[in-house]
Amino acid sequence: MRTLLLGVILSFAATTTGFAQEKQRFTDQISQAQSSVVQVLEIIEDVQAIRDASLRNRILALGQGAPGGFPEKIVIGTGVIVGTSGEVITANHVITYLLQDISVINAAGGRVAGLIGVVERPAQTSTGTEIFGNSRTYSLTVLAQDPIHDLALIRAANSDIFAPTRVVKSPGYAPQSARIASISEKHLEDGEDIFVCGFPNWSDSLITTSGRVATAWSSEGVPDQNNGIDEVDKIKLDIRINSGNSGGPVFDSDDGSLVAIVEGVQSGAVSSGGLGIAIPAKYVTELLDRQHVKWNASSVSR
Repeated sequence: MRTLLLGVILSFAATTTGFAQEKQRFTDQISQAQSSVVQVLEIIEDVQAIRDASLRNRILALGQGAPGGFPEKIVIGTGVIVGTSGEVITANHVITYLLQDISVINAAGGRVAGLIGVVERPAQTSTGTEIFGNSRTYSLTVLAQDPIHDLALIRAANSDIFAPTRVVKSPGYAPQSARIASISEKHLEDGEDIFVCGFPNWSDSLITTSGRVATAWSSEGVPDQNNGIDEVDKIKLDIRINSGNSGGPVFDSDDGSLVAIVEGVQSGAVSSGGLGIAIPAKYVTELLDRQHVKWNASSVSR
């Protein structure tokens, strides 16, 4: 009886240890993935110089809740670092929105510019003291747009996006740096576990949600430049996403590789509970290859 009881205890201890190790592995995986996620922002300046009163008042209304008023940095989407020179993938509709604002507001006398924001996450020293890094922003340069697959390639202009965290030195604390996401071109299967990182509802806080692939076998007809229709593969996600997640990464829960880019929510679905729509990573790598951008492949096979 004692031998049997000891066996049960040891088996339970081994199982508990296994669960704890798996939980820690997943936590570390999420932390690494988050280090590749960035904000896509626009900054609006010289609002009072805008000649169109109606446009000026609409913009001022946006800044009423802002602590500092204008110039105000507004999160318009999410991106993920995929290139070895700091290139970032986001959704094309996010960049189209930004370029439209630049065109309209700048022509009216104001100033709008696009930015890439690196939000440095809090960390703990060996003594448990929490340290907060400084969020950094860089001027945004548009490298390429792929409207058919709703993807855009951007880069931080003349800046080192991989610079380590600028914090007060503290014993036991290692500076954080942004990372490049590894990309997997594998075809996802229905029911696979995934997680999404981004800035929903234009939040300054990086939010991570987990869910599953609802269906990996979906497609949509998209008009091309020759007035024809291209069939574009899409992935539907059973996961909570909102406005601001657009352009953000979808990661494989097994190995933390980038497997898709968030496009939005299914038409007609409520933003807090409908199916998410994502663009498979194969279209990302096609765009990167066309632009001769070096990227890191995941060890997962296609």
